[in-house]
Amino acid sequence: MRLPYFVGLQGFIKNYLIKAWDEGFFSQPKENVIARYKKRMDKSLGVDAIPLDHIEDLHNLGYLPLKIKALPEGSRVNIKVPMFTIINTIPEFFWLTITR
Repeated sequence: MRLPYFVGLQGFIKNYLIKAWDEGFFSQPKENVIARYKKRMDKSLGVDAIPLDHIEDLHNLGYLPLKIKALPEGSRVNIKVPMFTIINTIPEFFWLTITR
């Protein structure tokens, strides 16, 4: 059986965790970001079901407080071996790394 190769994480990080968040969230006016978030949450979960302070705090911070550790790109990886981990670096933003 051939082992799969681990590739593509750097591109994902650059395009989605840096560029997309910078352009679509951090570089946008906070009022616009909060209004979009509130509208989505109100439609999904009911009016004022979710507080907005955690999103305001993240916008004020100006970056995603995440640390990513990964195997080198191109590594051969056995099944069930984690290729990367993502941890939160600021306790107040625990919600960024919660899994379901």
